[in-house]
Amino acid sequence: MKPRAQITSLFNRVAPVMSGMGPLIAMLLLSGAAKAEGLAIAAEAQTRTEACGGAAASVNGAENVVTFTGNGKTACTGLQIRGENNIVIVALAAGALIDIEGSHNKVVFSAMRGALPRLRVSGSFADVRPASGSPAPSAETAVLLGDNATIELDCASRAVTLQGNHNRFRLRGACSALTVRGETNTVRAELAPMAPVLVEGNTISIVYTVLGGGTEPRLTVRGLGSTAVRQDRPEVLDTPGVNGAMASVPILMRDLNGAVMQQGTLAPLPEAVFIGTSLSPAGEAQLARLVALIDQINPSGLRLTGRDADISVAREHTTLVRTWLVAHTKKALPMQEASEVGQPGVDVMILR
Repeated sequence: MKPRAQITSLFNRVAPVMSGMGPLIAMLLLSGAAKAEGLAIAAEAQTRTEACGGAAASVNGAENVVTFTGNGKTACTGLQIRGENNIVIVALAAGALIDIEGSHNKVVFSAMRGALPRLRVSGSFADVRPASGSPAPSAETAVLLGDNATIELDCASRAVTLQGNHNRFRLRGACSALTVRGETNTVRAELAPMAPVLVEGNTISIVYTVLGGGTEPRLTVRGLGSTAVRQDRPEVLDTPGVNGAMASVPILMRDLNGAVMQQGTLAPLPEAVFIGTSLSPAGEAQLARLVALIDQINPSGLRLTGRDADISVAREHTTLVRTWLVAHTKKALPMQEASEVGQPGVDVMILR
């Protein structure tokens, strides 16, 4: 039988069966299409860049550094993170939901002005911040279930309630009222004139500005060591939790996993601080905290020890940290540098 005849014969035998399976095939095709609508990454310790293509994106795993790109209609319609120690840089469409479950996940997002994202965080040590020029999530749509978070929100002239422990919040947009409950929370807030402020809990620190320099808010503070202080310099709000005037030494030590040793104070910078031979957004925030700690301790010098399986990478990371610290510390400090093979990261010893 010739090949063409063989194909015709096979088709004639299979066609009736295929016809009867039509609904099932259609269902399978729809299922496949539904799965293809999202951009899912399930990985461990990978660095990747993907185009959103106007779909939702997800990261499932640990120790990943992922960048999702897009613009306008090609931006991500949502972001879901499941796992820990992931760093995600993402371009978001209007109204996109950032949904995080797990610990030590960091998100830096960009979005068009007026395109407020929504936010849901469950877990500890989440860090969610807008890129420069992007709007923060609306506080009204934020669901925050966790501790040790660093979150920026937009009050949008509404009343806001924050609850939890060891969180750092930055609030913009003329909060009409503010309530903070829990323990050891740090809040930087823009308030509307005469806004009622209620603090219930211990060691809660609120530093606020009143938009337009208006009338003092109505303050009620209940708790040991809790304060609410007016500060009319807008730059105080620019770097929450890392400016030396806003974060105490104990808070900075906790954020940096610092340890007091005989030679001085050790602040380890993990591998996640770096993306290749550059600093990650989370890395710059960590270095800003380190500078705040250095400025408060006023040390005699610094010793930097870079480690990596590749000694050349260890040297590059050490030099990168030194250059950043030289540019940002208040006074010139002697710095010793060393590099060796080992667990990736840079140890900074703040010498007595």
